[in-house]
Amino acid sequence: MIWKPIHLELKKPQIAALKAHNARLMQHLEKRQPLRLDVLSDLQTALSEIVAQTAALDEVLQQLDDSGEHYAVQLLHADNEILNLPWSMAADPHSGRQLGDLPRLVLCKNLPAYAEKYG
Repeated sequence: MIWKPIHLELKKPQIAALKAHNARLMQHLEKRQPLRLDVLSDLQTALSEIVAQTAALDEVLQQLDDSGEHYAVQLLHADNEILNLPWSMAADPHSGRQLGDLPRLVLCKNLPAYAEKYG
């Protein structure tokens, strides 16, 4: 298994958009309202765009298809709210499948300070 730490380098507008999508999702859950597909779809689209734009993650996804190796990807970001998003539902830009459906990919999430101390 190949271990690959990847820093999510997000711009402020991306962070704000992700947090807004997450807040909308959490509002539905907290109010015990039925979760509408558009609420989940908006978050999935935003996560998928970031996956496609993150060069190191895109490289792993390409190698995953080509090599047959197993990968453990450690997503790193300083904001726990960003880390706690459902990254596994983001789409792989190569296969179109959700990251959580890729059999040779494991996603882990940590704060950078934790990864440096224990990684």
